[in-house]
Amino acid sequence: MESTARVIGTRGQVICWQGLSLLSAYTYLRVPVHLPLPKIAVPAVSVVRRIHTLLPHHTVALNLPDREMRTIGKRFIVQIEIFTNGDIYGVGFQEALPADWIVTPVAKNGFIFRQADNQWVFPGRIAAGETKMIIYQVELPPVSMTAESAIDSQERKIIPLVKVVHIAWPDSEILISGDGIINLIDTAPLPVAVVISRWNVKTNTIDITLGNRISFEQMQRAIMFWMAGEAIPKTDGMYVTHADIREIIARWLTGTEVGLPLPAMITSFSRLPHGVNLWPEHA
Repeated sequence: MESTARVIGTRGQVICWQGLSLLSAYTYLRVPVHLPLPKIAVPAVSVVRRIHTLLPHHTVALNLPDREMRTIGKRFIVQIEIFTNGDIYGVGFQEALPADWIVTPVAKNGFIFRQADNQWVFPGRIAAGETKMIIYQVELPPVSMTAESAIDSQERKIIPLVKVVHIAWPDSEILISGDGIINLIDTAPLPVAVVISRWNVKTNTIDITLGNRISFEQMQRAIMFWMAGEAIPKTDGMYVTHADIREIIARWLTGTEVGLPLPAMITSFSRLPHGVNLWPEHA
């Protein structure tokens, strides 16, 4: 499908993802192409998309102030999970992304990807009870064509993603649930709490697939940064301040995601769960 070669005898037509999906259905069902595919009830199919960005609310920033974060801030990861309770054949979609955004597949799981136009096709059967997941990374170029309109630093430009997945047989379109938009901004402050929420304590580096909630281990790592007066790696010299520590602990205690207001500022550690040691053991 990476090739755009024209099909012989078709007056210059090329195979698109819809055509490839349909061909795969005919092949697996062994139906002659001059006959229609049999009609059956459409099974229950769910398609769920999750978007992971460095900033909360699926936000991608073109020009983060921290040098080491600029590349990471312009990347995001997309996961699409397809589950069906009945056999389906020939699944495909074309992702709606600006032409200059660079898509790199991370996990295809049997899907074919054509990078020229961001088309995905599964040319086979997804059996009843089976789950298929594709994962891909998207990166904005250094100067994005999307930013032609000179986005104001406080203005968000919403980039909607594709809304449906097509199934060749039984012929149907399935709405994609979950995350559906990218918020594009020119620049943004990068709060320390955001960095800590994305900090992988095992690998000691940033992982944008982590969520917006701060874990106990992340909170302890932030305390270690603060007590040692150590700059957070790969952040161009960001430090954890005393104010940052208060916010991070408050967010951990209340389970409040970064990017959302705290329900109330915690003024003491009296609400710590019984038996929990707030400070790192080797501090």
